[in-house]
Amino acid sequence: MSHIQKYFTNRAKHYQQSTKSLIWGWQRRRESQIMLNSLGDIVGKEVLELGCGAGFYTRLLIESGARHITAVDFSQKMIDQLPKNQITAICEDAMDAKFNRQFNKIVSAGLLEFVPFPNHVLSNARKLATDDGLMVCLIPPDNFAGKLYRQFHLRHGFKINLFSQESFSKMANKNGWEVVSKTLIFPNALVVSMKALKVR
Repeated sequence: MSHIQKYFTNRAKHYQQSTKSLIWGWQRRRESQIMLNSLGDIVGKEVLELGCGAGFYTRLLIESGARHITAVDFSQKMIDQLPKNQITAICEDAMDAKFNRQFNKIVSAGLLEFVPFPNHVLSNARKLATDDGLMVCLIPPDNFAGKLYRQFHLRHGFKINLFSQESFSKMANKNGWEVVSKTLIFPNALVVSMKALKVR
């Protein structure tokens, strides 16, 4: 088990509650509003969530009218914290998770900074998306606040990825996505909305 897996496995039981703390809760509310706006209408629809964690966005998507969520995470302890209704929970790595269907809406919040190859997640997500698919990601920007966030996790034994807007757009394009909107949420969050490129 990697340092990252150990970190999230050990925090799983109290992770959802910790998101309601004063500072984190304030930031999460701001991020989630932009995430939902970027995702568009999800009422009655199915959503694929890559890196669901303990289910902050899983719950929010259901509350916002999604019919069903396919929630993927590499930590079984995190998966165990998810609500049971309207959710198919799968313990797999988002870099190579496979399904026998495709999704029109994909969400990835707080995942890409922790994976060794974020481009693999985007490439795999494109395979899981319909040709008119939309993917919305929440990522840490490569700015001063992002670097502080990186220092925080270095204390836990691992280094996270940071993303400039330009580098992320290039990576997305190389892996089957076109960035259609980017919203920086002060101090350390970037919401990126992407539409699927046609497979040639």
